[in-house]
Amino acid sequence: MSNSAALARKRRANMPQTAAPIPTPTNQATASGNRVPLSIPQLFQLVEKRIISLEERFKETNTDNGNNNITEDILKDITTRINDNEQKIIEEYESRFEILATQLNDLKEVVLKLQMYTMDVNKVLLENQTVLTTNDVLETIQEEIDSSVEVNDNES
Repeated sequence: MSNSAALARKRRANMPQTAAPIPTPTNQATASGNRVPLSIPQLFQLVEKRIISLEERFKETNTDNGNNNITEDILKDITTRINDNEQKIIEEYESRFEILATQLNDLKEVVLKLQMYTMDVNKVLLENQTVLTTNDVLETIQEEIDSSVEVNDNES
């Protein structure tokens, strides 16, 4: 169909015609075109032949012990590699967990020390405040006594 369209375009363009190769259909196209639908018994026979050939191939691969041993060796190698990698990952997580646990304990100790320090500072401030107020009271009393003594001395 595309060849006829190309030839029609060439004619319309007033080009000189050259012999265009006509493609021949492949054997697959003719085989699929001439294919007659199979009956149900024929389909069963075809499927049975395929199953039998698959079973034979499977038996051949199972009787080949060298190939089977190779796959077992490969599987063992893969499982040991996986187990080794899992062990490495587990060890890495354990070490990280231990580091985090020690850091948390250190942080806890620092917070406790900070709390104790602030409590000590507050205690000292409270004591100083009471001492200061007591000292202030004593100083004011002393000043009043001194002033009254001066007043009495001046009167006499």
